[in-house]
Amino acid sequence: MNKTVALLIFVFSITFSFAQSQVRGPQMELSSHFYRPGSFFQTTQKDSLSIWREQVLLHVDSETYKPKETLFFKAYVLTGPKQLRVSASEVLRVELLDTAGDLIADQYHKIQEGSVNGVLELPNKIKDGKYYLRAYTRWMLNYGEENLPVREVLISKSGNNERLEKRTTVIIPEGGQFVIGLENKGIISDDSGNPLNGTIVNQNGLKVANVMDYGSGLASFTFLPTPGESYYFQTSQGEKTKLDPPFDEGAVLHVNNIGNQKIQVRVGITSQLKEGKYYLKGSKQGKAYFKSEISFNQEKDFVDLDINKEGLPYGLLKLRLVDDYDQVWAERPLYNEASSLQFDLTEKTQLLEDGRRKLQYSLRLTDDAGNPISSEVMVNVQDLHNVNSAMAQVSSERGISFFSDLKVLAQRFPEVESDMNNDILPDQISYSFQKGLEFYGQAYDLNNTLLKNETIQIFINDRRDIEVREVATNSEGLFTLTGLQFVGDVNMTFRREGENIKEQLVKVIPYQYELPKLKIAKDMVVAAPNPIRQSGQMIPQKRLSDFDFEDKPSNLIPLESVTLVGRKIPRKVSSSIYGMEPDRVVFQDSKRPKSIPQLFLGLPGVYVSGLGDLNPRLSLPSMSGIGPILWVIDGFPLNQSSPYANTAGSSGLDGFASLRTQTSQLREVMDIVPFVDVERIELLFGANAAIYGSRGSGGVIAIYTKNGSYSTEFVNRNQAEIQFEGFHRNVDFDDFFTVSNKGKLKNKNLSTLYWNPSLRTNENGEVSFEIIVPENLKSVLLDTKVITKRGKRGSFSSLLKL
Repeated sequence: MNKTVALLIFVFSITFSFAQSQVRGPQMELSSHFYRPGSFFQTTQKDSLSIWREQVLLHVDSETYKPKETLFFKAYVLTGPKQLRVSASEVLRVELLDTAGDLIADQYHKIQEGSVNGVLELPNKIKDGKYYLRAYTRWMLNYGEENLPVREVLISKSGNNERLEKRTTVIIPEGGQFVIGLENKGIISDDSGNPLNGTIVNQNGLKVANVMDYGSGLASFTFLPTPGESYYFQTSQGEKTKLDPPFDEGAVLHVNNIGNQKIQVRVGITSQLKEGKYYLKGSKQGKAYFKSEISFNQEKDFVDLDINKEGLPYGLLKLRLVDDYDQVWAERPLYNEASSLQFDLTEKTQLLEDGRRKLQYSLRLTDDAGNPISSEVMVNVQDLHNVNSAMAQVSSERGISFFSDLKVLAQRFPEVESDMNNDILPDQISYSFQKGLEFYGQAYDLNNTLLKNETIQIFINDRRDIEVREVATNSEGLFTLTGLQFVGDVNMTFRREGENIKEQLVKVIPYQYELPKLKIAKDMVVAAPNPIRQSGQMIPQKRLSDFDFEDKPSNLIPLESVTLVGRKIPRKVSSSIYGMEPDRVVFQDSKRPKSIPQLFLGLPGVYVSGLGDLNPRLSLPSMSGIGPILWVIDGFPLNQSSPYANTAGSSGLDGFASLRTQTSQLREVMDIVPFVDVERIELLFGANAAIYGSRGSGGVIAIYTKNGSYSTEFVNRNQAEIQFEGFHRNVDFDDFFTVSNKGKLKNKNLSTLYWNPSLRTNENGEVSFEIIVPENLKSVLLDTKVITKRGKRGSFSSLLKL
């Protein structure tokens, strides 16, 4: 075993044991007496936070997807100052978030050998726009949201970056500002991926520079500003975005980062500032890596110099031009993809009978000395005809590198670890390492009475075996179930001691820990207004610390052998009020109950907006008539002037011009009707709603509950059941792209011809793979990456002509 890895494991065995002994719950802060200045325990905790700091590096197969397509991802979990591919955490949480920080979908994955391979099926009704993929361990929450990696993805129904409804255009000077009298380079970024066709014009509308659109919402331009003029980016549709006013004096930085060995830098400065010494500095997380002195010639405005990439760290660096007083005159980010490993590629082509070609590629992985490396390798092959990005417009590897640099300048870092200073550590450990999945719940009996300080039995059925556990609730009826290792969905049934079935069954409201804020870039943090998990498994209304209590059992108590006898219970549905036939109806799914707003999604013609927000709203069809909506719960109409039936005026929503919107706030209704108690929801319009008189003129929404006045004559055992989502199932990527796997192939991204995140090179450093390409395909983009267990990295991108 490597000595460094062995030493880290030894240190971790000591520090982790101490940390676990002090942290009773998933978000329990250590007692204050362990943090006295100079305390041995404080030093030990700091060492643990430093040595076992985890970061995640995310890769995805594409940048643009259609709804319902499959997103492939690879996540490396890197630990400690040397970024070794090892992890004390065993659970990785993967989330898809929108720009507001709302949770769209999430998964849990088992971390194996410091990495995770996964797929995420995008929702069918997801809207066009920009989204963020985020992955993190619970231990990483100790370091703040800024340490959580975020990967930007675009979703478009057309499968490309055609104009989306929302446009947010930002113009970034390469060196931080535009300067009069110098050649300036600017980057235009549209966060929704819209096309950037247009020109740079002055205040009189005269063209001063062309704009080169590279797709994916990125473009660049070069121009020479003159005194007294203002400048704008004007699109082909006539929309204008103003550039920052140019400075009379200052400096610019132009960087060419497309070479493998050197970084070419051109520094320009105005004549008023040429006297004196200047320095070009390169730093990462506050640590300086080089400093070059620059002297300007009065006859030349620019100075060229080369920076050797050897010795520079991997990842995001910051270039700064400073003077003797350390005043910054120009700065820009720079991404160094330094590789300590190299790839060699060979290709063979075979023509198939149907005219398509089967390509066989062989990769060889070696270190700097040419020695073969055996490791897991990620391989991604894309069809450039079906991807609308700069990759489809460049014709060489240099063009690919140039486009990657544009992303960095636009602060769209696709595969960069956190830029947080590794020397800055939190004061204490608030989150422990996670070794398995966890379930947090609040227990009630079937009469909705809170079960305080009671023992609850939990029967867990994963379709192959049944596990029975026992937990105790606290004074708030809360309990925690830890160490779950299930894969896929499992059914949980809750019960306690009682004289009859109704007394024995326990209804549980599930929770999850609070959703971290979304950090997109520096000083840009978005907190989800209501971070509801859309799968319906968890309702995040509690903090993790709420589940920690003094009398919580230290260990879960397994019961003796238990025999379960299944009985089929006939379904009974309560009758509609007055025997009326509803115009539309939707039933609750007892095995996978949905929230009330999600139930309305199953009703044709009903539009729900703000799903996942604090105040979701719905619109009824125009046939509902004129007037406010009348809510009826178990036969009892709510007062339309009450807050539970608060209505708003009519307006068009998202282009649904055919709908007369009768909007109503659902939040109050959701507060008085738990979604797990809903049996069904009915809509009544016109004559059917006339039984309520003029109150029903705007339509009637009737909610029936399982234990309401119309359904109390039987015990619904489904109330004591919950479906829990375990670890996401692993995918066999070798089999995924075979022709026989048509069901999965039709939902994959159109541009992805091949994806395998876990190809393994043999002892000779070699691995082979095959792809079948469509007829008349001219070129493909091959992207390969590797991070070994010892933290060595390699990457190789190539535009292959076929």
